[in-house]
Amino acid sequence: MADELEKLYPSFTFLLFSLNPIASVAFLRDDVATAAAEAITSKQYLGMVTLASYSRHLDGGLLTTLGVRVVSRKYPKSLPLPEMNENSFIPISPASHPLGRQPVQPNAILPWNNCFFHCRPAINFVPASVDRENAKFVSITEEDEYYLVETIRADIDDREERWRVAVQSGEAPQMLKQYSTESFGADFLTTYKQDTENDGYNSEDDEPEESISLEEQLLLQRLEYTRFSQFEAIDISYNLSASSEIGDLDDLLLQLDQISRVIDDSKNRATSRLQEIAKSKVQDLAWVKDANAALGVDDDAASIDNPVMPNDNTEPVPTNIIKGSWSEPWRFRKPRFIRSMSKFKAPNLSLKISSLIFGCFGSGVVLSEKAVL
Repeated sequence: MADELEKLYPSFTFLLFSLNPIASVAFLRDDVATAAAEAITSKQYLGMVTLASYSRHLDGGLLTTLGVRVVSRKYPKSLPLPEMNENSFIPISPASHPLGRQPVQPNAILPWNNCFFHCRPAINFVPASVDRENAKFVSITEEDEYYLVETIRADIDDREERWRVAVQSGEAPQMLKQYSTESFGADFLTTYKQDTENDGYNSEDDEPEESISLEEQLLLQRLEYTRFSQFEAIDISYNLSASSEIGDLDDLLLQLDQISRVIDDSKNRATSRLQEIAKSKVQDLAWVKDANAALGVDDDAASIDNPVMPNDNTEPVPTNIIKGSWSEPWRFRKPRFIRSMSKFKAPNLSLKISSLIFGCFGSGVVLSEKAVL
């Protein structure tokens, strides 16, 4: 497999690429996100694949991942440690470095002047398409490969060490931990899906529950996928003369942020919709809770083994009062769904009441349900 990937995406070989926003959000299966992605126009960028590998996608298939070092035509901005400063780059010949840092030497001159590798980690992408027509494979030597990787790593380590020393001496503030602002998390997914993970049975009934709706399945899958790293998709060309202008690293980071915002918006809409569905289910079943309170039925005491009628503790209710209408004894039990909604739990409970039968027997009024909740 490694040899196959090396042939498809040769290491340390320059390539042109552009972001494919639509392919980047396709895993969401969200028309709104797709429409937003269509509005994002990508520039052409110059980069170099440093590592191609396979990983296992959540749907079980293999996913090709490319580690790409992006070429910039601007010097890095000087930012506080441990971020880059204006000297945190490696020039690509014939460009030079103000401190005399050795440039890497391509086996052919690039069509653009003043090209640099910023000393930052590679960015991971997934290939959406590859154009090998009129390919011009411009690469660097193995010696330069080692030099490039080690120099970037040493530059990053040096900046982090100088920052730690500055923090210990009180000359630099500690970096604040970035907390997630997501409106959902693993707990939301776990509690929402708790019944489907219990083999279709809940903890109080012996009868299987119906599966959650297709809409809920798609929304839950969307949230499940976004919990894991999703790499943006790119279209690749090895014809370096296909574009006269290339975008800068800052432009790429801005467009990556735009795609991330589209994904975040989709996550938030999915979460809000699931909460709406949960609220709707509670509203649909609220009468059960009200009826239990009004009729004085203990929903925990009422069961098949211990049928209880309101204000009548002398005789159990027969199961065949209305032939063909009752298949089980009377019980009005508050669904677990209502009890758990304070934590946004939403088991896959569906309404199974097919009829409510009101019959008069003597002086009493019997409210019965054909199927037990």
